[in-house]
Amino acid sequence: MHKIPFIKMHGQGNDYLFMFEKDIRHIKNINKLSIAMSERHFGAGADGIVILTETDEADIKMDIYNADGTFAEMCGTALRCTVSLIAKKLNQESIRILTSNGVKTGSLKKDDIVVNMGKAALIESQIVT
Repeated sequence: MHKIPFIKMHGQGNDYLFMFEKDIRHIKNINKLSIAMSERHFGAGADGIVILTETDEADIKMDIYNADGTFAEMCGTALRCTVSLIAKKLNQESIRILTSNGVKTGSLKKDDIVVNMGKAALIESQIVT
């Protein structure tokens, strides 16, 4: 059994386990890892995991896996937590984060974390009964 270092962060009722890709390179199935670690009774308990990877395209790359193992394109809470963690680690006020939804920016403003997730879009759907 391998030890996996992680940081648990939360915001607005959501919680995620953050880990660096370099620490989990030996893991073959990230989906199963997310399921196991997110389990609230037998794991660390979370809404999912966030894998942070070094990249030349931004200050960090963020990949999100839900508690059921599915990949998530974006999450505001995970983005804000990543800004807080990485901006402090890099000793920078503003950072750029590569996501599956493009590069997002965020900054620390005193006690606030400000992110730009892009323009909101209303997606209409029909419920078939």
